[in-house]
Amino acid sequence: MNIRKILIASLMFILMIIIGTAGYEWTEHLSFFNALWLTVVSILTIGYGDMYPVTFTGKIFTLILIPIAIGLVTYILAQFAAALIEGKFTSEVKRRKMNAKINRLHQHIIVCGYGRVGKQVISQLEKEGKPLVIIEKKQ
Repeated sequence: MNIRKILIASLMFILMIIIGTAGYEWTEHLSFFNALWLTVVSILTIGYGDMYPVTFTGKIFTLILIPIAIGLVTYILAQFAAALIEGKFTSEVKRRKMNAKINRLHQHIIVCGYGRVGKQVISQLEKEGKPLVIIEKKQ
């Protein structure tokens, strides 16, 4: 499931930002905001040049942080693109919404088939305000 992979990778990315920020606060003795700024600029390979690690430990930390982050960002983008291209992202969201609605139903009627008779039955049930689920073979 691509959505789950995207979610896990995104959480790992957030964790990487937290670790990067803490790492720069510790190695470079930066304020929280400056450490966050340096982390984001480094991870996204923007490299404005306004801030960069100056200590040996900070440089080693950056040498470890950047390749891991580039791999993670690439993975997230690839999973997101695959989900959109395959159409699974949209269908997964629709399926989850439908399942949530079905799970909330109690004392409902299941109508099998949305043909000529099924449409009439559904019309009457909707007029009566009855909760129902339609099962149709054709999509």
